[in-house]
Amino acid sequence: MGTLYCCNVILGFLLSVDFIIRSAGTEYLAPPTDFTFRMDGMFSLLWEWKPPMVNCTLTYIKNATLGNGLMKRDYGPRANLNLDIAEFDLNHGLSLQVEAVCDNGMKSKPVTYVEELMSGNENTSVRNFSCVWYYEEYVNCTWKAGQDTPPNVHFIFQYWVESESETVPTKFSDLLDTGEPCQKYFPSDGVNLGCQFKFQQSSLNIKNLLMVVSDRSKTIKPFIFHTDSRDIAKLRPPTIIDAHRTANRSIYVQWNVSQNHNKLDYEVLFNMSSSEKGEIFPLAEVFHTELRNVLPEVTYKVKVRVKLSLTYIQWLWSDWSEETILPGDDSGTTTSTVLLIVIPIIVVVAAIILLICLKRLKIIICPSIPDPGKMFPSDLQEWLKSERPNSHHKPEKEEVCPVSLLEYSLPSSQIS
Repeated sequence: MGTLYCCNVILGFLLSVDFIIRSAGTEYLAPPTDFTFRMDGMFSLLWEWKPPMVNCTLTYIKNATLGNGLMKRDYGPRANLNLDIAEFDLNHGLSLQVEAVCDNGMKSKPVTYVEELMSGNENTSVRNFSCVWYYEEYVNCTWKAGQDTPPNVHFIFQYWVESESETVPTKFSDLLDTGEPCQKYFPSDGVNLGCQFKFQQSSLNIKNLLMVVSDRSKTIKPFIFHTDSRDIAKLRPPTIIDAHRTANRSIYVQWNVSQNHNKLDYEVLFNMSSSEKGEIFPLAEVFHTELRNVLPEVTYKVKVRVKLSLTYIQWLWSDWSEETILPGDDSGTTTSTVLLIVIPIIVVVAAIILLICLKRLKIIICPSIPDPGKMFPSDLQEWLKSERPNSHHKPEKEEVCPVSLLEYSLPSSQIS
């Protein structure tokens, strides 16, 4: 047993030594060199490098770390990597790791290349940036000053729209001051915190938009925003052209839209006047609907909104249409209200009358019997033996029910 254990130990030691020797003698390919980073059109970036001088067929393992923490992996013979700017956050640094692999199994050590599109302190860039494309007519963008943005900074907004005849500089930073200027700023306390520019296109056309917010003194890090025009499109609210009650206790609603699109989704909101939260009915590619089994005495409020119907895009809903009110038939409600008021009053009056007559009713049902103790002394024998005046002892006055008097009174015919 001891001999076997010693043999295993010696064998493990020899294998470890052999691995170390082999590792020390491993040969690597020369790594790729001369990395360059440039724009490849307005909305894409391109990394290129020089292949190592080797006598074999090369392929490359490419791992790009994008600014939003995502990874893009590629494997192939091309000595470049193309990135669509929609794939990553342009406001953070990008890094690329490349490893060359020869067809004989040899490979190079990984080489990492880092690129920053815009230099500067990220805390000086604007934040909470958002845009909405209204009614296929104009775009509104808003933002807030960054955490370390200098006071009284003068923000500048520029934008670029995808075009086939565009001239693109090599460096991304050279784009500044080449875009279309803002047409209308939204100032707040003397600081521009928003911009509006015209963008009259059909929302079905795919257009890339690039926007940059910087400042005139170039003291802040420019903020870069890219979007597909469809992602920020917001259609005009529908117009309700008919809303009425039907004979079968339903509400019929019909509307139209100003934009002429083939595929549209709708939401119809029915809200009872007595309820704060209504019920939403989703519809597709129709311009009317009917709500069944409604209560005739209840007032209903109706409104509609619309968006384009594409499953792979999260379209923005339009604003709600102007609210249409359908008053209820209040005749039944009025009757119910009157009954609710009158019935308690009748019950109260009846209770008062009953309390007043209860005492008299008690006398009729249970007439009072005179108490002899109130007319005679406690010792009747002594009272009979004693001398007493001629006048008799008058009993205490008793309350006599008027009904009792009527029983013993003679009819008027007998009195006559």
